[in-house]
Amino acid sequence: MNVVRKMTLLVAIISLLFCFSTINETYAKYNTSLEGKTNMSVARWHILVNNQDVRNNSSTSAELAPTFLGTEHIAPDVIAPTSEGYVDLIIDSSQVDVSFSYTITPDVDATSSVTDLIVTGYTVNSGEKIAINNGQSITDNIYKIDNVNLTTIRLYVKWDDSNNSKMTNEEDTNASFMNEQAKLKLNIQFIQIPN
Repeated sequence: MNVVRKMTLLVAIISLLFCFSTINETYAKYNTSLEGKTNMSVARWHILVNNQDVRNNSSTSAELAPTFLGTEHIAPDVIAPTSEGYVDLIIDSSQVDVSFSYTITPDVDATSSVTDLIVTGYTVNSGEKIAINNGQSITDNIYKIDNVNLTTIRLYVKWDDSNNSKMTNEEDTNASFMNEQAKLKLNIQFIQIPN
């Protein structure tokens, strides 16, 4: 009886091994692996402001000399109390693959001969003039889907000679003797618009 039992156990083990082998071959037909690589283009972020590269900065500062057209009583390209002029910012986004927002914060430069420069308004791409309060930031978006490569923002500046101005009449007069430019400082910040 011991021999019959050993034979039965041997046949059972052989059958079990045969069964495992058959199952392994059956499922092995569907056991595959694949390895591959994908190539993806990284979005470009190469913004120029008045031909100045801001790629490595999330914000940039630029000192700009305003253009003054002159009036009947004030010569062109000079500034005098109540003079009005403009500064153009040209944002070139032709090498940018994402939508982004910009914030422009105007201020008078510390080395400006006139500290009473104020920004009274702005236009975008020769659109309608939008009035702003002095010191107010300008924020807008440039959407990639709009396919706009150049955005021109014109800031209108004025020599404030009102009762609220910082400079006295004597300081106004002395500014003309300094023979230095009136300078407006602009801080411009760019941020990608997330999905």
